[in-house]
Amino acid sequence: MALERKPRHPVPESVVPLNATVHFPKKGESWATLSQRYGVSMDDIIYFNFKTNVPEEVNWYLHHYVGCERTTADGKNYVFGFSGAAKAGKRKARIYIPPQQFSFPPVTIEGTLPPRFFSVHEDPQTWTPPPMTDDGATARIIVTRAPWTHETLTVGGLAVRTRKQWGAGEPDWEKEVIFYNTFRASLRDTLRTIIIHHTANGADILTNEKREKSRGFAALGYHFFIDKEGVISEGRPLEAMGSNAGEGETPGPTNDPDWGAIGIVVQGDYDGFFASDPPAKQLDALESLVVALQSTFTIERLLMHREIKRKGTATVCPGANMVPHVEALRKKLRIPGL
Repeated sequence: MALERKPRHPVPESVVPLNATVHFPKKGESWATLSQRYGVSMDDIIYFNFKTNVPEEVNWYLHHYVGCERTTADGKNYVFGFSGAAKAGKRKARIYIPPQQFSFPPVTIEGTLPPRFFSVHEDPQTWTPPPMTDDGATARIIVTRAPWTHETLTVGGLAVRTRKQWGAGEPDWEKEVIFYNTFRASLRDTLRTIIIHHTANGADILTNEKREKSRGFAALGYHFFIDKEGVISEGRPLEAMGSNAGEGETPGPTNDPDWGAIGIVVQGDYDGFFASDPPAKQLDALESLVVALQSTFTIERLLMHREIKRKGTATVCPGANMVPHVEALRKKLRIPGL
């Protein structure tokens, strides 16, 4: 049985959302295929049906309202696949699809129930899980040094130079690192946005990380760094939330524009009168990386830093000379922007 928890105030089973399209899911379909078919995000579809995006509560609805019994390979979540009762019509195995103009309300999850992330201010080896976090075992499996120290890294078959390989230093843990709780939601389902930046300087990755640490960051704020020769390096592990898009309009990590976003920075300054165009090698590497991420995660948007809705002053990042290349990439790979 998948991980499930009954919501405190369940949506009545008889309720049919306004302006809904009824869909009878079949074995082999998923939230991702429904999203693609109807042009509505997975989060919107789930919330439209159940008024929650908490995985355990969604599983409860799938089991008790939709009739799902089959689970994912790891046994944590239900997938579409029904009991004999559902097949016989005794249970209404249906999903409601919202209209495309449906406005998904912001969801702020406070406290540690259910935990969506683990905030770390010290070395993971000495970190203590927060109270009321399962039995602590899950947290300790997730909050480790392992993602920061692996020897090799491939993303969708694409080799990436690791932090260890380019000589990264120890993160400044006291400045806070947020680990996604991958026990609750896989990285595939968590990472849905890619944000493109430029360094606005010609320095290498090591120098840029040192600069960011001096500005109060725990490590390089981007997940990937692409130099002008097209070499792709790991900035911070994908298991850790980025720190590059800015501060959210509403406090809290889950409301931050970095939540669920993969930050990619290209070496160089691509804005201003004397700015150059990005080299072909760098653009080719950027496309290869985006394709690899698209094949590995549930990527729904490809954005530029200048397009992010956030607190603070406007930014030109990734520079006027990079903008047409990102726009062309979105069109080529059929990834929406805003």
